Amino acid sequence: MKALVGNNIIQHESLLTMQKWTKLWIGVDYGYGLIRVRMLPIIQKYNVWGHLGSSGSFMLYNPAMDVYIIGNFNKSGYTAKSIRFVFNILRILSKCGNE
Repeated sequence: MKALVGNNIIQHESLLTMQKWTKLWIGVDYGYGLIRVRMLPIIQKYNVWGHLGSSGSFMLYNPAMDVYIIGNFNKSGYTAKSIRFVFNILRILSKCGNE
């Protein structure tokens, strides 16, 4: 994920093409092989992009805090749970940066 963000795998222009977002669900957009999750309307500091798996797996990047969050619940149907988990981690990290 870090290599993708740092343009070590593909050219920056290709990554921008992959990030041409189309609305998939409320708060979730799909690009070319990537997903963007907008956790809260208007507030961009919790937005992440990367990908989510059907077993609750996730590999996401938060550009506002320059944070990579990668994990797996290893249970089918845990996509929503993984998004809530990532949001909670970002909220904790956000509070740590303000102390």
